[in-house]
Amino acid sequence: MTIFIGDNAPDFSLMDVNNSTHTLSQHSGRKVMLSFYRSAKCPLCNYAIDELTGRYKKLAWAANLDVIAVFQSTTENIDKFILKTRIDGSSKEERRSQFPFVVLSDSEQETYAKYGAEKSVRGFVKGSVNVLRGTTECKKYVRCHYQKCGYHLENFTTRLPSDFLIDEDGIIVDCFHAKAINEHIPLDRIDKFLLGESSRLVERSKSEGPMRNSTGIMAKIKSRRGFRKVTSEGNLKSRKSLSVSLFNLKKMERSN
Repeated sequence: MTIFIGDNAPDFSLMDVNNSTHTLSQHSGRKVMLSFYRSAKCPLCNYAIDELTGRYKKLAWAANLDVIAVFQSTTENIDKFILKTRIDGSSKEERRSQFPFVVLSDSEQETYAKYGAEKSVRGFVKGSVNVLRGTTECKKYVRCHYQKCGYHLENFTTRLPSDFLIDEDGIIVDCFHAKAINEHIPLDRIDKFLLGESSRLVERSKSEGPMRNSTGIMAKIKSRRGFRKVTSEGNLKSRKSLSVSLFNLKKMERSN
């Protein structure tokens, strides 16, 4: 299923660590950031959570935004790797109540499918390379995370993160589909969403056609030469033939 800017956000029913049910409709009348992460033990997901938490606590817009983080992990692993590592609480209820975001489990990955969250072997490789070439801070974080939580991955997954910004009426006004496992929506786009600047994207999508995200990735723009795909930098992406290595990656992706 593919979700576009201007669409109604599909409702869902998922469990938190206390086995309490949460739905998107419970947040009606509030601005929502809905983020799909890989797994609770993934060091890059934990890095993104900490980065967002630090921003969330410092800025005034925090009170105007409900953040929902969805993981493929079980509720037990979410409590173990997301909550226990950050909050000193004697019970799950205390840890859940003190955490600033709603954290939910979708181990069956049904909500991931509803929102068109993707998998990609190429994105897994690209994200791993990005980390190796990235900042010292990120590399240190990943190394420390593995030392603390162990090197055995919770599960091998090529899942790519996705983020959706949803207005008070349940309309998706911005979305971001990562092309690598270390990517999430830029924080400045969240600021624009809360300031109401993202609402014009909905009107633009009605006039220009469906947009998969606001930067133009996979957006279909009509020109004299027909429909062409536009990259996030605004450059036309030529359709080159796939190399043998990319073909093999695609085979791995389908089998995954």
